[in-house]
Amino acid sequence: MLKLFLKNLIYLSLINSADIFTNNLLPIKAKSNNRERIINLRSKKNFDKNTSIFVNPSLKYNFLKVFKEDILSSDNQIINIFIASNLEDKSDFLMDIESDTQYQSEGVFNAEGNAILYFSNAKLLADKITYDRENKIMTAEGNIKFYKGEQYFEASNLLYNLETNTGYVDNIYGVLNITTLNNDLDLKNLPDNEKIIFNDKGNNLEDLQYINTANIGLVNDFEENKKFNISDVDLKIPKIPRWRFKTKKLNLESKKLKSDLIFFTNDPINKPQFILESRKFTAQIVDDKSQLISRNTWVILDNKIKFPIGRRNIIDRDPLTKWGIGRDYGDKDGYYIIRGFESIKFSENFSLKMQPYFLIQRANKGLTKVFREDNSSIFSPKIERATYLLDYVAIDIGLSGKLDTWDLSWKAYLNSLDPNKLSQSLETKVTLRRTFDLNPKDTENILVSEEDEEDLSNLRNFDDLNSNDSKDEFLFKDKEEVNSFGDFTNLNSNDSEDEFLFKDKEEVNSFGNFIDLQLYSSFRETVSRGYEGEAEIYFGNGMSIANRREWNFDGIQTSLAFIYDLGQFNAKSRTANELRNLTRNVFAVKLNNKFPIWKKDIINKSINESYKYTPGVINEEFNWRSGIQAGTFYYSNGDNQNGIILNTGPELVIGSLKKDFFDYTKIGLMASKGFKNGHSPYAFDGIGSSARLQLDFEQQIIGPLIFSYENSMDLSSGEFSKPNYSLDLKRRAYSVGAYYNVSKKSVGIKLNIFNFNYSGVNKSF
Repeated sequence: MLKLFLKNLIYLSLINSADIFTNNLLPIKAKSNNRERIINLRSKKNFDKNTSIFVNPSLKYNFLKVFKEDILSSDNQIINIFIASNLEDKSDFLMDIESDTQYQSEGVFNAEGNAILYFSNAKLLADKITYDRENKIMTAEGNIKFYKGEQYFEASNLLYNLETNTGYVDNIYGVLNITTLNNDLDLKNLPDNEKIIFNDKGNNLEDLQYINTANIGLVNDFEENKKFNISDVDLKIPKIPRWRFKTKKLNLESKKLKSDLIFFTNDPINKPQFILESRKFTAQIVDDKSQLISRNTWVILDNKIKFPIGRRNIIDRDPLTKWGIGRDYGDKDGYYIIRGFESIKFSENFSLKMQPYFLIQRANKGLTKVFREDNSSIFSPKIERATYLLDYVAIDIGLSGKLDTWDLSWKAYLNSLDPNKLSQSLETKVTLRRTFDLNPKDTENILVSEEDEEDLSNLRNFDDLNSNDSKDEFLFKDKEEVNSFGDFTNLNSNDSEDEFLFKDKEEVNSFGNFIDLQLYSSFRETVSRGYEGEAEIYFGNGMSIANRREWNFDGIQTSLAFIYDLGQFNAKSRTANELRNLTRNVFAVKLNNKFPIWKKDIINKSINESYKYTPGVINEEFNWRSGIQAGTFYYSNGDNQNGIILNTGPELVIGSLKKDFFDYTKIGLMASKGFKNGHSPYAFDGIGSSARLQLDFEQQIIGPLIFSYENSMDLSSGEFSKPNYSLDLKRRAYSVGAYYNVSKKSVGIKLNIFNFNYSGVNKSF
């Protein structure tokens, strides 16, 4: 998503230079219609007898003619990318200017007093606009405002030299709307007779609503006899569709934008709670791709906590940090140093990412404990072995791209580069995936992210719904926590649990209908068995097809998925330490429903300055949730297993999280019971049949501090599982949370950054 964000930053600032001083005159289908558009953009005062904009028509005509010719003849890469590449006939460029007075002095055209320069579907306002014909310098001074669709900025001064392709903007503050940028840039898609309306709402911020969450995560495992072990680092680029930004000076070049210090915030309300501070900032276009370089980037939380995220050099979705340190005893024998690299684009459709590790502790001790003895059974225990030079380096490799209409993904993880250990150090997986949208074109459907499609398509096992990994299988948990291999229990929704606390589902009636196709092949793939631990598929090859449907009507949420999976697996036997190589057919279905019993009426559905601890208006409600999942498994040796799992229970949410003490409580109970017959020949995909009661509890303690607890009880034995605890610091623009998983002895830390949608523009922060 940062690809879009970076491109948007470049787009807005560049089209500001392109639109404002580089004649961002987008292609028009007909000159007469183009003229009508320009006229429609003007205010009625253009025709007031007291105005003087038409006093000297020849002066205005000559200015526009010369300005246009200078722009088209300038060697400006920005124009070629954002204008000429979309233009069939340069003669269709059209612009216009209006002001209280217009005059020429020593070869400089001047438009003073309420000056407005029009560029098809964009406009620039200023107290004064000038153009020096001889030196080819365009300036705008005082109360500058720029509008292009939903894109906006304001500034005090602007200068651009068309001969040197350099310039600057002073005291610029603006808003990037990523979701509408493509439409804002492309005038071709507009009907010939459509009037262009600018969103000129001044400083009135309206219809402020929470959309969703982007997150950055860190997981640490506390293994036996080890104090600290970083097992999973998830530093994904935040997918924020709308940013506010400001800088005292933005320097403009033909290929780059530069600023010594620039600030960004996702928070639409002042004073912003989350800010990115970027020093020595550069934005540019490289091979039609966005590139952002920040020599020194900091995250600022509530103007109180500030921490660096280092030098940034990102193309598409490269790592947030290039260097890092971690600790993993399971695969890397302890501490390691990590080094991230930028993506390698080696063709139009494919990119390669590599991330090497230097294994400090393994190299220091000269020993490793994560491999078996050579030529031993795969079920043999791991032993202590001497290491060699190639054992000190590990590497992760990822290849992604498109093969015609299919998405290709290949991931490989090597915990040693020693070729003699290849069969033990390598884990790899290749997938080909394609999704078909079955929704009628005139039907509003539910958008499904790439991550959701992967969760719905990677089908391997049929986990017990009582799994510790399933915090609440119906309540649309965060997809970052979902096992991507074979978890039938998460075929439910494209939304996270928190999002359903904020969205008013009674007003979001929608339907989604999709088909997912996937081909897969894996070596040493680990799958979760929930309460029963983990199991490994040594070899796996197959295909799956899933039809997933979702309804949201009148507050009732329903999801339905039909799955068929055909695969051949070489995996551990359920009854012995040996491999079984069999073919498996799976037919499965999953149905979930969430029915509202009571819901508090919400008068104002938009947040404001009083919402300090939540990004959205919380829906206070009492719901009843229920679900069914059923499946039948057939194996080539004649074995089969069939199962059905039922779950049901209430959920209560009260409090608005606006006050400082005990103003938010959430309690959820879910009872589940499995029924099965037959057995799987494998250890990795047995259907569970236990009866359990799951408890989830969240409570505001004081201010932004939220305590959470979850546990489950085996209804047959009365025994509780080991609980999970979490403590979150929740704010309007972000949240920081930490949890402790007792059974896994792991701690997780996650920074969530919230997305908002709104109209109008707030004052600069």
